[in-house]
Amino acid sequence: MKIRNIISAAAACAVAAAALVMPTSAEDSYVAGITWQSSSYYFRNNIAQTELLYWDNDLGEAAPLEGATYTDATITGDGTYTVELNGVKDGGWNMLKLETNIDLDATPDIKLEITDVELNGASVDFDKEAASMSDGAATASDDYSDWDFSIANTGRIQLINVYDNIAAIPNDTYESVKITFTVSGMSAEAADASDATDAGAADAATGADKGSPDTGVEGIAAVAGLAVVAAGALAISRKRK
Repeated sequence: MKIRNIISAAAACAVAAAALVMPTSAEDSYVAGITWQSSSYYFRNNIAQTELLYWDNDLGEAAPLEGATYTDATITGDGTYTVELNGVKDGGWNMLKLETNIDLDATPDIKLEITDVELNGASVDFDKEAASMSDGAATASDDYSDWDFSIANTGRIQLINVYDNIAAIPNDTYESVKITFTVSGMSAEAADASDATDAGAADAATGADKGSPDTGVEGIAAVAGLAVVAAGALAISRKRK
């Protein structure tokens, strides 16, 4: 694949990433969704990618995948959530993951746990040990990539990854995938945020000047980080082919 095609595809996902700013407090919400790559290189490499795509060898670039849809979840606190992927007609998977934009370095108490997996409308048994949240999953470039990149240490659980020999469920054709999972540990984050708010209110009452106005720098940095994710994930998608 030509370098300009890699850059073009990465730039497209970087634009999508601008719509997903990493939350900066417990009052903000997070996003969870199914990310995947099929055996024929249909893909959603990360949750910043809003359009499902496939690699068109004739065009030499990614194109919209018709007939497939997804449903993400908005995480607002501890609880149970569901995400879905429907209409992917292919022979199997290179990767299939539950992924969030929760920064585990900033929120180390948060845990994800899959409680149910429905394939083609029916709940199935899955390897709970294999389908566990990994603090180190895909945090940097690896042996099967010629490009150096860094991915934020976000919360994710892998169900299938042929590159890492992970198979928590059988690798087969599933036109419908529904994952139910729980989130815990956000209450501790909320308590920390409440303490910080109380301290800020006390400073304001005494007229203390504790810093400059909010410039939104945190949000800009988060967008930049997601753009790196998009660029790295698209590059590795083509390399793995």
